[in-house]
Amino acid sequence: MISKTKVLLLGTVFALGTAAMSTSFAADLPRKAPAVAPVYPPPVATWAGCYLGAAGGVVNHRSSGLLDFEGLATFSASGNETGGIYGGYGGCQSQTGAFVYGVEGDFSGLSGDISRNIDSVGLLSTKLDWLATVRGRFGYAVNNIMVYATGGVAFAEVKNSLLIPGFPGASNSTTKTGWTIGGGVDYMFTPNWIGRLEFLYADLGDQTTSYAATGLNYTSSLSHELIIGRVGLAYKW
Repeated sequence: MISKTKVLLLGTVFALGTAAMSTSFAADLPRKAPAVAPVYPPPVATWAGCYLGAAGGVVNHRSSGLLDFEGLATFSASGNETGGIYGGYGGCQSQTGAFVYGVEGDFSGLSGDISRNIDSVGLLSTKLDWLATVRGRFGYAVNNIMVYATGGVAFAEVKNSLLIPGFPGASNSTTKTGWTIGGGVDYMFTPNWIGRLEFLYADLGDQTTSYAATGLNYTSSLSHELIIGRVGLAYKW
């Protein structure tokens, strides 16, 4: 006969063994790997879109020609001056592969007046109040760098003044239309911010100005050329 004590002891041993086997079996089961957050590739930068920016730099204004007195005498009236240029620009562009093309416009103020001491006459001065251009752009992009060429129409407000000792001064302002060409490099810091280094040449053509208000019949015939170097920063969307 099996005593109650032995039955109780055997039951306890069986229960402990079953619990140990269950723990061992659970430990051997494969564990589910922790969830991993999906990794998405960074967005591909594109040059397509519209943008607005600000720019500043230097401009060399070259003016050459003659000052004429009633067709009886002529005087050289050439000169050049380097000053500052500052303003804003904006445009829109598209991209096909590595090629980028678009239209851009800008408006700038300028400093650096040209003053010429004309022998035996007086002081002839030229000032450009503002410059604006409307240009096409064509570029080639490699990742976040784009090299481009640009060209189009240029407009400027040109003011000429003649001061003759002993006579009233006279001045004349007119808006000149010419052409411009150049190129530069754009650098995309982020998909929205683009830096720029740009060089432009602008030819505003010839300008004839009469200074009859001085009391003497003087007329100047002057050409105007600009060489511009500037840096800019634009926001693209």
